[in-house]
Amino acid sequence: MSDTSTFPLPFEGLELPRFLLTLDQTLSGMPGARVTFVEVDALLADDPARATIEITMHRSLLDACRTPGDPELPDDEEEFWSAELSLVDDGEETTLEVDLERNAHVMPAVVKIVEDVLQRFEPAQDDAESDEEDDAADDDDVRDEEFDGDDEENDTDDEDEFDEEDDGASDDDELDEEEGDDAPEDVWDAVAAFEQLRMMAQNTFGEAKIDGENAFIFPIIWEEPPVRKEVRVRSFVPTVAMGQGNQASWIALECVVCPQLNLAADVAASMNSEVDFPISLDGEMYVMSQSFALRSVDGSLFVEMAIALAEQSDMLNTAIEQGILENA
Repeated sequence: MSDTSTFPLPFEGLELPRFLLTLDQTLSGMPGARVTFVEVDALLADDPARATIEITMHRSLLDACRTPGDPELPDDEEEFWSAELSLVDDGEETTLEVDLERNAHVMPAVVKIVEDVLQRFEPAQDDAESDEEDDAADDDDVRDEEFDGDDEENDTDDEDEFDEEDDGASDDDELDEEEGDDAPEDVWDAVAAFEQLRMMAQNTFGEAKIDGENAFIFPIIWEEPPVRKEVRVRSFVPTVAMGQGNQASWIALECVVCPQLNLAADVAASMNSEVDFPISLDGEMYVMSQSFALRSVDGSLFVEMAIALAEQSDMLNTAIEQGILENA
């Protein structure tokens, strides 16, 4: 039985910078995990190209990823643990390899990292086809609900008259019970806090469209020269806080820079030491992003960070388009 798990990647050659930028996007949702070491093996002519990536993570992240039956960490005071992934190009195929023995204690976290990374390399057309199928199914559901609704309206009219009389009495009872209870005051709520940020964006920038269940998008516009950049804000519960509910929510501000084809991955990776916001690959697009615990973000900080993020991503995109930044 092999002690290594292997996963094919849609790469031409090693493409280490592209992999690292995508890995950064995955780790942005896992506070406490970061790439700490990368080594490219010295190669003989016929040897496969190999890069070893070490990821350091906090013990709390590993505990959060564990499920019943997973091996427990040794009972010591070690706070930080490391995982190791290998990127291998044998000349015909590029694969991601995971040494099961080397990563035995950190395997629950490694599984989540590898699954997320692999999903980000899935062809975009698969998502588009799935969306079309979902839309068609939704249209059928809507039509079914319309017909069902017509039949139910007549049946429920008579029942509503009796329900209204009963509701009147029950409402009085509920009010009496509520007056007797001591409701907690000033309880922070993640959902309400996220909605407040959306309203702040709408009031400040004139628009904030809901984008799925836990995200919204708003534009930042400059008149001279005319520029429009969209900032996407999404809320998420980091892996380290899984099981604590949405009160452990974080937010990520993201702004697209350019398509991957416009900038070589090694150039993009080398820039992360020079820019204020990290650059990563989300599918086929470069994005600049920043993450915060939702509790720590107030309205003024949110607006300032969004403007700075949009400004830097636009400046970088302009430099790429004008050839100021060479695509090596």
